[in-house]
Amino acid sequence: MRSFRWTSTAVLLLAAMTAACQDLDVVNTNAPDRDRAQADPEAVYALVGSTYASLYTLIHRSTSHLWVMPNVADEFSGTFANAGQLEITSEPRPTFNNDPVSTISGVARFPWEYAYEAISNGVDAIAAIDGGLELIVGEDEEDFSERAVLWSLFNMATGHMYLGQLFDQAFIQTPADLNTPVDEREMAPYPEVLAHAIDMFDETIAYAEAHPDVTIPSPWFGPMRDGTELTAADIARFANHYAAKTMVYGARTPEERENLDWNEVIRRLDNGIEDTYWIYTNSSLWYLQNVRYLIGEGTFVSYGDARMVGPADVSGGYNNWLSLPWSERDRWDMVTPDLRYPQGNEHLDRGVYWEYDASNVFSPERGLYHRTFYQFESEYNSYGFIDHDHLPMVEANLFRAEALYFLGDLAGAADLINISRVGIGGLPPATAAGIGNDTSSCVPQKPTTGAQQCGDLYDALMWERMNELAAHESNRGYLDSRGFGRLQEGVFLHLPVPGRELGSLQIDVYTFGGVGGTDAAPPPIR
Repeated sequence: MRSFRWTSTAVLLLAAMTAACQDLDVVNTNAPDRDRAQADPEAVYALVGSTYASLYTLIHRSTSHLWVMPNVADEFSGTFANAGQLEITSEPRPTFNNDPVSTISGVARFPWEYAYEAISNGVDAIAAIDGGLELIVGEDEEDFSERAVLWSLFNMATGHMYLGQLFDQAFIQTPADLNTPVDEREMAPYPEVLAHAIDMFDETIAYAEAHPDVTIPSPWFGPMRDGTELTAADIARFANHYAAKTMVYGARTPEERENLDWNEVIRRLDNGIEDTYWIYTNSSLWYLQNVRYLIGEGTFVSYGDARMVGPADVSGGYNNWLSLPWSERDRWDMVTPDLRYPQGNEHLDRGVYWEYDASNVFSPERGLYHRTFYQFESEYNSYGFIDHDHLPMVEANLFRAEALYFLGDLAGAADLINISRVGIGGLPPATAAGIGNDTSSCVPQKPTTGAQQCGDLYDALMWERMNELAAHESNRGYLDSRGFGRLQEGVFLHLPVPGRELGSLQIDVYTFGGVGGTDAAPPPIR
């Protein structure tokens, strides 16, 4: 197995080992080289089958990254200092500390490493097959080479998608780069990485269409209850959906989001998923560690941030909260007609997604503004055993709604927004004109410090995306908030290449964020 994190440090390690061991000629038979590993069909096949697990870990199980990023986005909030969570979410927002030994370094390090782990697995598998290896495995001695190529292409594309969405630059990794030393290559800026991801999704689609009989075992993309295999047509649809995700979530600013090729997004959606793809979470690998923390089962509990839940409040409490100095912004009781939130004066009726919790597990001295009474609720427990909407149709519908909005079809956008707005939230339907002007009942409300204001149609779209996809992936709230223009002032618009990686490449450490800093969010507009 070749992972990029090993490759980038190999230049330094090899030099040191060569100097220390010039007179030694020892073969370690317990650590076979890449050529030997790539000559073993069983090993290569197992490598391919485990590849997506790295990407699943990136969004659901990647330790420090997964409980910090939702708080960076003001999707959730908390006062635990572990992994730099408190440091990076305190006000005013600081620069991202990219020192490789900082407490927050894992927020950049882990998604970088997991993405390259998946990419490198795919590169190695395709290189082996291109070199003539036939993946003839199992008792029936069936050749699974085409299965391995299709799945490797999809995972390589997905790995580059996450790198392009999260980092300012990255190495584009292909089988052609396999034998090129890292110190002889240059990183590409994020637009090129995103474009490469889309090109690779297209390559995935073309390969699927050329090999329609290829199937993918369901555990490779998460287990399904009935064990149904995925078809090549399924993978092509997944690739189109992911290409749309690459475009929408890759935007760094509202201007970039607005200026996307929305007709192309719609074309991708037309050829994308037709229904939600569910997986069955379990206690071994496919479980939702990120949700576990958010619902209070883990050590680092979070509550819904005031900027997440506040637009549901029709009492004026959110406006009052916004008007106060940061040091005085404490939690308050909301009144809302949105059924996703607790109802009634006593807040005893749990909402569809949120419940009222008056317990105080946060440290007030670490910032009252971190506190709310509203905690995300889920049927999920410590290690799952539930069906999880791994690729939700609501995401595709709300991508399409945004596309229609920017293409001028406001009525069409409203119809798609109303699927969840009315069907789940129990709110009056949005129209092309918006959601009305009655501040005593309209949801969402704009984040203003003056008189209450009802949101517009785009606010309603944002509200549905933030609520229907809350806690869905560890990065989703941050990526959407960035494109919506709702990040707090000073939040980094992307992560720098991890300091550990820069050190191994002998490149000076750099970073982003901080009020007035480089590539830092301006004051929020929504």
